[in-house]
Amino acid sequence: MDGKSTGDDYQKFREVYQRYASDIYHFALSMTKNQQDAEEITSDVFVRFWQKRDSFDQSYSLLPLLKKVTKDLTWNHLKKVARTKEQRSFIAGYFNTIVENSSNDLIYREYQEIMKTAMDKLTPQQRQVFSLRYITGKNLNQIAEEMQISKNTVKVHLAKSKRLILHALPFNTI
Repeated sequence: MDGKSTGDDYQKFREVYQRYASDIYHFALSMTKNQQDAEEITSDVFVRFWQKRDSFDQSYSLLPLLKKVTKDLTWNHLKKVARTKEQRSFIAGYFNTIVENSSNDLIYREYQEIMKTAMDKLTPQQRQVFSLRYITGKNLNQIAEEMQISKNTVKVHLAKSKRLILHALPFNTI
């Protein structure tokens, strides 16, 4: 393929897709255990294939290469999912532990108030970064883009806000 998008290129792409899509999907599904994630990864694999179609040696079978790309994309996806779950559970897990250890709604509300007070001590940007990261589960690049600040600035705000929040929260539960 010469890098120009021609009808022949498109036809070759369709042939590759039709031949390997099912295998790639099932391979991704075996790793993710989630149909939607497997479908997205399969799409991403073929987008990558299309973008790098000029660099493939046509004399080799594409399946091992596509499986390698699938494996890499799946591992990246699984790491992202793990980080997101960890981030979302950062606060929720803390409060759930408190609720499980006490049957008193008053204590739960007291801890919510402590969290609110701690959040109020943050600058508006720190509060926004903290919320976007740990409550909505966005990654650093997404936060930087949304707030129109650098990724390093996001890291600084995140480190400061996390330190202040953690310092304010009492970790000795009843």
